[in-house]
Amino acid sequence: VNLKEGGFENVMEHTMQLALVCWYIIEDQNLDLDTEKVLKYCLVHDLVEVYSGDTDPYLSDKEYKESQSSREATALERIEREFPGLEKSILQMIKDYESQIDPEAGFVCGIDGLVPSMTLFTEESTYYQDNKIPARKFEDWNMGKAKNSKFAQQLLKNLKDYYQEQRNFFYKEN
Repeated sequence: VNLKEGGFENVMEHTMQLALVCWYIIEDQNLDLDTEKVLKYCLVHDLVEVYSGDTDPYLSDKEYKESQSSREATALERIEREFPGLEKSILQMIKDYESQIDPEAGFVCGIDGLVPSMTLFTEESTYYQDNKIPARKFEDWNMGKAKNSKFAQQLLKNLKDYYQEQRNFFYKEN
């Protein structure tokens, strides 16, 4: 993924990155999570965005952010209606992920918010600087995503500190 020229990761790139990062973390940290279930959640976690659209947590306007849950619920209904032959287990995985039913869903959700920042950091992007996004805003949004995973919460704190130590990654508030 090349973000240096102002591009963004697409859904497929993000999904693949999320799956690989989650798989790596589970094995490297010997986490007591069902890897197969985690990988399935990774594959379906953004399927509703095909119809609901993505919501940038920093740049989308307040009304658009507030409509995210409603747009995603409508999108899931549309997927069920338009693809009646879609495997029930796939639809159930989407619903389980959205409801954060188990530790695996919480883990994927928490890591999901961090993967774009890892890509931005690796690509030496100035996204956070250019859009005046301070570390506080990054941490607040990601803590919300990581609320069901203690591991993701700790990783978030470590990454934020690392990003700041290595270079001026976030916008400095006055």
